[in-house]
Amino acid sequence: MVILPSLSDSYIINGDGSSRTAAQISAPGNANDYTNAALSAVVADKLYIFGGATGDNRKIARLESCTIVELTVKLNNDFGWGHAALATADNSQALICFGNNSPYNYCDIFDGSNVVTTFSTTYPHNFGGLGYYNGQPTTVGSGVSDAYRKVETLSQNGWTSLADHPINVRGHDLIGLENGDMLLIGGYDQVNEAFIHSKVWRLSSNLWTEEATLQKAVTGGSAIKLHNQIYSFGGRGIGEFHPIQRLDLAGDGTVDQIELIGNHDDTFWRPILYIVDANTCTNN
Repeated sequence: MVILPSLSDSYIINGDGSSRTAAQISAPGNANDYTNAALSAVVADKLYIFGGATGDNRKIARLESCTIVELTVKLNNDFGWGHAALATADNSQALICFGNNSPYNYCDIFDGSNVVTTFSTTYPHNFGGLGYYNGQPTTVGSGVSDAYRKVETLSQNGWTSLADHPINVRGHDLIGLENGDMLLIGGYDQVNEAFIHSKVWRLSSNLWTEEATLQKAVTGGSAIKLHNQIYSFGGRGIGEFHPIQRLDLAGDGTVDQIELIGNHDDTFWRPILYIVDANTCTNN
């Protein structure tokens, strides 16, 4: 399921892009932009939505059946845009970090009922994302000049620095792999915003290497892993459309091939992705 800022444009798409069905989702208040710039994570098998650029930057909502229900509990910090959210490995908690206020390094933890503030990163990482590297939440890059290439990873004792990324990057996607490596997909150059990246990078043994090249360059989108495939939904792209690409992984976790399986017409920031059955929230 792809949940867009304009909920009426949300849809269900299958694995090869050959089938797309409108998803019927409702939300409180103005449903046309309720999820604008909001981020999501699955906690205890429920999809939660955090913050966003519309209304309350600290809101938490949950998808119940096909209705987005806002909770009374709030985040402790402002997460209007540029933030990131990541579920823990056992899906018992969500880590929500960075956000739209300086110093862009703060993090909250949500367990389905309560919110606590946790370790802050050393560097600002707004627009830097979160993914798993060696089983630990990790962030790359920033919208702030002194952290364009900085990489940090979270352990029980706080955040520590890893090898800098080779290029200035933000607005990318981070996907952790079963072998502990992490892939960085797309993004754009903070110094030259006109340059949108098409590379897929791998972090392994604290070294960055170029892994593959996308069919279309993307930034500001979202990616999700399902079995041995990664689905990339571009928020911005080069050309007149915003690509949907499938990255097929080989048995050793390397990128075997990348297929362009569709596109969407509108520009939006960080669509919410959720793995569901084909008939979820449809009229079928």
